Formats: sequence, structure tokens, C-alpha cells
Amino acid sequence: MYASKELKSRQLPPLLSPEKTTLTPAEWADLRKYFLNQLSEHMYGFTPPASREVRAELVDHGIKRFCAGKVIHRNYKLYFDTPKGEYSFPFALVLPKKVQAPPVIMHIAFRNFPDWYIPIEEITDQGFGIAVINYNDISEDATNSDYTLGLADHFIGNKTREKNEWGRIGVWAYGAMRLMDHLVTRDDIDTAHIAVSGHSRLGKTALWVAAQDERFFAVHVNDSGYGGAGLHRGHIGEKVEDFVRCGSKDWFCDNFLNILNQDENERPTDQHMLCACVAPRYLYVASAKDDRCVDWLSDMLSCYATSPVYEALGKCGFIAPDTIPSPPFALHQGSIGYHVRNYEHYLSREDWNHFIAFLKNKI
Repeated sequence: MYASKELKSRQLPPLLSPEKTTLTPAEWADLRKYFLNQLSEHMYGFTPPASREVRAELVDHGIKRFCAGKVIHRNYKLYFDTPKGEYSFPFALVLPKKVQAPPVIMHIAFRNFPDWYIPIEEITDQGFGIAVINYNDISEDATNSDYTLGLADHFIGNKTREKNEWGRIGVWAYGAMRLMDHLVTRDDIDTAHIAVSGHSRLGKTALWVAAQDERFFAVHVNDSGYGGAGLHRGHIGEKVEDFVRCGSKDWFCDNFLNILNQDENERPTDQHMLCACVAPRYLYVASAKDDRCVDWLSDMLSCYATSPVYEALGKCGFIAPDTIPSPPFALHQGSIGYHVRNYEHYLSREDWNHFIAFLKNKI
């Protein structure tokens, strides 16, 4: 299969005009603002302004002799102001003792720390720290338009949302960005090299975080699929109808449902626009070949389609052959990295190790 031929058949909205091969910083700022506005209006909803005050308090000194005593583990609580008063949620920070001010991966997790999805020892042995938040501590992943839980209640509550008002992905992303407000003030980590990572619906969230917040130097998007890194046009697997059926349409804004009545080729956005908002920072997309929800080819084609923006900004984008290899394979050379592994929907050690290998060559 040839990537260029497949991309042409999907008739994506162009990121750049054909004659536009370079972008000045000012031109890119305007174009990125346009992409974010379109994505906010039609998919994720608009994000409210950042909190004015953010602070973290140490809760305890964590697990004794964690990772054989090779790491420093601390548990904190993050506090910040909202329209309905102060809100807080816990986070864990684990740093390798052997590295002074290590780079850190902020992971948006499904479970409380320690989470067996996260190979803490392997990550810290390779010189990285990790900050972990449980998305349900930000706002519970409820269904049927229930926004009366957690942080969502401080902004939405039981009122009817505007059509372009944010959904749960936006709320989770807002919490992650408030943690970033704190992390960039610390002197025990490398604040210039903080990445964000997530899997599945939290991969969608991590990508929306990095698209909006330029303080993150990299993002790891694992099995994010439809509504994440995967192109909508030509996508095989999960679709909008499935989000409606499962009650998870409220991850997005109400305008997202307009897709149900639109021809694919008439939609104003596609996910290469979202991926492009990460440029010129590092984007890493990961897929699983046997994942029935995620279309690995649509994920990879999004990387191809995003690459011209990186190149226009003077960066190496997605370095990949036009002939798409058969899975499994990994492509790590450019500013956009990608791998597809065997087996199913899961955040595995293989996924983490690929991402760490990609990052180690970028710092």
C-alpha cells in the first residue's frame, strides 16, 4: 500500500496551501490558533481560562523502598481556583535518584497510583521521572450528560451545555494543564522536558492537552483512535455512532454529533489538524494491529498528513517510506514517531519502551 495514494483518496482538508512550503513563527501562530478554534467548535468544546492560583501540598513520602530504593516517591495534592471555589485532586511523583532534575512524563491514568499499566522501574531506570494522575479524580467518567461530579461540576454542573461547550475530555485536559502549572515551578525536575502521555480515551485527552499547551515538549498518544490521532475520513472501527451507543458522546462537545449527518468529505476538521497543533514539538503515536476500535492505518496516515507542517517549520516531520510496511514496525527518526505492535487494545511495556526510546534521542 502506498501512503500518498491512500491519503489522496481520503480528501483531507489541507493544512497548508500547495505553494506554502515555509511558515514564519507569526504565520504558524495564526494557523495554529485557527486549527484550535475549529477543533474546539466542532469536537472538544472551548476550554475556559486557566486558574489564577495553583499550589501543591505534600501528602506523604510514598512507598518505602519503592523500586528497591532507586527512586524518590512522593504523593501530593494539587489545589486551584475555579468559578465555584477551590478544587483539588491527588497526584504522585516518582523520580530516579541517579538523575538530578530528570525529564518527566505526566501520565493521565485510569487507576490510582501505583497502576500496573505503568512500568515504573523501567521508566525511572532509563532516567525519566513520572507524574501520575487518575482521570476520575479530576472528573468521574460518568454517562448520560452527568457533569455534577468532580471538576466538571465546578464549570458545567446540571445545566444544559452550549453546543460548543467542552465535554469530559476537555475537563480532564484542563486538570492535566493545571498540574503542568505546578510542575514548571519545581527545581527537582527538568521543566523544559515534560511530556504528557495517555491511552485510549486518555490518549485523546493527552493529545488535546499537548495541542493546547505548548509547555509540553512531547506527547505520547497510545491507541487513541477516533477522536484522537486517527483520521476520521476512511476510518475503520470505532465511529461517532459507537460513542452515542455507549454513552460516551459526552467526552466531546454537542457539535460533535453533527458528524452523524455529514458526509465524511464535508466535515470541517480531521485529526491531522489536531496533531499539527503539537508542531514543532515531538509527537508520538502508537497503535495495535488487532485493536478492533482503533484503525492503525488511519493513525499512521495522520502522521503522514501532519508532516508538511513540521517541514514548513524547518523540522523533520514523519520519516517513513511511502510504501507502508506490514505490522509490527517502529519509525522513530523524525519529530513525529510512530509504532504499531501486534495484539490488542492495551498500554503495554512494549508501548512504553518504544516511547522512551523515541524520547531519549530528542533530549
